[in-house]
Amino acid sequence: MEADEVVAAGRSGEEKIRRLEKATPQALGTLWSDVRLLVSIIRDYGKGACREILFGTIAATAAAILYLVSPIDTLPDFIPAIGYIDDAAVIALCLRMAHNDIEDYRAWRGTPSTTPEDA
Repeated sequence: MEADEVVAAGRSGEEKIRRLEKATPQALGTLWSDVRLLVSIIRDYGKGACREILFGTIAATAAAILYLVSPIDTLPDFIPAIGYIDDAAVIALCLRMAHNDIEDYRAWRGTPSTTPEDA
């Protein structure tokens, strides 16, 4: 994945967030703040503001956001109640795979962790 593709993924993610902000799909409800955080990671990386995160994490994050914004899904988003389940699974997998880098980004940004041991 090229740097310009990462920036494009960030822009697409921001547009999707704006569209879904008022009516967040139930399947994404608990992950919504994490989706927004992933888009922020991509945006800050693209701007050059935060380059400490491994590019593999950036690529995985961009891929997860691109899956979320893509109209071509395993479960099409227009299917009521289940359309976003696959998107949620991809986001959750990304969060699990990139946990350490995401926590480092939270610390860099000054955003509190949402891990259970911090609750």
